[in-house]
Amino acid sequence: MEPEKGSVLPENTLALRELSWSEVRTGELDLPAGMQRRIDVAHVEKKRAAKKSLVSPWPDLGMGLAGWPQRNDGRDYLGEGAFRIKLTVAGENLDASEWEIRVSFKKVGLSNNSSLARIRDAIEVSDPVLVSKETSLRRRRWLADG
Repeated sequence: MEPEKGSVLPENTLALRELSWSEVRTGELDLPAGMQRRIDVAHVEKKRAAKKSLVSPWPDLGMGLAGWPQRNDGRDYLGEGAFRIKLTVAGENLDASEWEIRVSFKKVGLSNNSSLARIRDAIEVSDPVLVSKETSLRRRRWLADG
């Protein structure tokens, strides 16, 4: 996660922490050949109330990371601005690939009382762009063996 020019990640955002990957459980999903699955990367929520005393609520309408499992601790809050997010797709018998998307949320003129349609118009998500691809070690061996 990288903020673009003029955007700032709020303090204590998961993406700011060193080794943040070590704090999030990774979900596994088996997809049969020829199937696709949609993945949500970010979402917009109105002010969120704390469910536990140790949990920080979202301060106001804003964009957040749509991680799994959902953290609800306030560290998934990005607020507003434009961000580049890099995603890595890897798996067994699968070439690893790295993708980049750009997400932005402009909340000027919006509030917790704004309609869903107005909020939706303030969100921009780019198409994913392939940054790199690496053939898995198992596949390289299989190709070498002919």
